[in-house]
Amino acid sequence: MNYKMIFLTLLIWPVMAQEKLPDILSDGRITVREAVQSALQHNPDLKIAVAAHREAAAEVWASSGLVSPTLSFTREGIDRDNSAVFNEQRWGLSQPLPSPFSAFTRVRGARAQSAARGNEREQVRLNLMRDTKKAYATLSYALMQHNLAKERVEIARELLDAARARVEAGEASGLELMKTEVQLAAAENDLTDRQIRVDEARYRLFNQMGISPGEEGYHLEFPDTLHFFPVTFEEDAVLDGLKQMPRLLAAANRQNAARWDNRTAWSSALLPDLEVSLFRQDFGSGYDYYGFEAGVKIPLWFWLNDQGKIRASRAVLHRRNGE
Repeated sequence: MNYKMIFLTLLIWPVMAQEKLPDILSDGRITVREAVQSALQHNPDLKIAVAAHREAAAEVWASSGLVSPTLSFTREGIDRDNSAVFNEQRWGLSQPLPSPFSAFTRVRGARAQSAARGNEREQVRLNLMRDTKKAYATLSYALMQHNLAKERVEIARELLDAARARVEAGEASGLELMKTEVQLAAAENDLTDRQIRVDEARYRLFNQMGISPGEEGYHLEFPDTLHFFPVTFEEDAVLDGLKQMPRLLAAANRQNAARWDNRTAWSSALLPDLEVSLFRQDFGSGYDYYGFEAGVKIPLWFWLNDQGKIRASRAVLHRRNGE
């Protein structure tokens, strides 16, 4: 389970719940353009993708591994009877430094992950625009079929009235009247089915637009109609466009991030970290002396401590390469 995505959902959900009713609903009519704009502003899936991209971008420089320095005070030679022949006190500033190559690979991996999140955000945006337009077209088609079903009901009722008049005049039999009654019942059943399909299409469109069920209104009109026109694509343009698809770019950036993470796992295990300290010392006559200390971490037990991270990063890299 991706706990980060759950956290992001819980984080932005109160903000989404407090949003006001979209202005487009106050006009009583929604066009395709307005539906797409509402989806881009209010759809929760896109909000989550945007928040995930921002989180990944914020982690780029935080992944360098730098920690805050430590300011310390040391005093030595303290004796109860003040007869100590040695007395020293000093102020020190210590700064741990990760391996430069490890810090470099971590930052590059975080950048690649941030780029992948940006590509995923763009893919969600494109999918949302596509699905919103498709939902609007489906609703327009359902409304057209519903209107045709109402016309069929009206025609069936007129035929029934005509059949009754013919039966009363002795020009038709009861079988013809029964047939028109069956036709009216079938038309009414079809009208009910068409109304259900209209309601389902409305709910799908409102869901894409990010409108909650309480904000939906049956008074809304959808003025845009369906127009059919031929669409042609050039093969070279399509093939060139495939290289710029956000989904493919996201997969490539995830592979790149996994490659850098694998290098980070190896470099963190093999390359030593550093620690430098600067002192100002007082041997009884004032802080007249300076001291310097440098240390290097020896990765003696790296295979025991870091083999899990190395194997995990290698497994992620293999999985990304297989995508």
